[in-house]
Amino acid sequence: VVGHCESGWAYLDKTDSCYRYFLWSTFDNAESVCMSNGGHLASIHSDEENIFVADISKAGVEYKKEDDLTWIGLKQENYPTSSAWTWTDGTPLDYNAWGSGQPADKKGREHCAQTHSDYLGRNPAKDNNYQHWDSCECTLTMRAYVCKKPALH
Repeated sequence: VVGHCESGWAYLDKTDSCYRYFLWSTFDNAESVCMSNGGHLASIHSDEENIFVADISKAGVEYKKEDDLTWIGLKQENYPTSSAWTWTDGTPLDYNAWGSGQPADKKGREHCAQTHSDYLGRNPAKDNNYQHWDSCECTLTMRAYVCKKPALH
């Protein structure tokens, strides 16, 4: 819908929010860019929003490694004091789409979340992590990230 968002941003009616993907960043730098644009890394609160965020940020090719995917705004902000996952925009964690066995902090360093915006192989139905979340190291330079901000009114 034209008029709800600035040029280059995509509108989702259900959330009355605007979204835009950007390329190549660590988690903290991505959040800084989102804040400078009047928002935060995307928080996700429904299946519809989860699919929307993955769709607008997908490369459209099979991913080869974990940094080929997309940051979302979910982080263990106060680790190791707390292992709680929280959204950078402060909204409640009232929905999740963790992949099988996730979050899995294999090395004690995976405190940020990505979404599988692309899939392994040619058939997304065979990749049960597609459009699901995965914990990973916040210092990775991820291929994409999605910012979310309130719509214009």
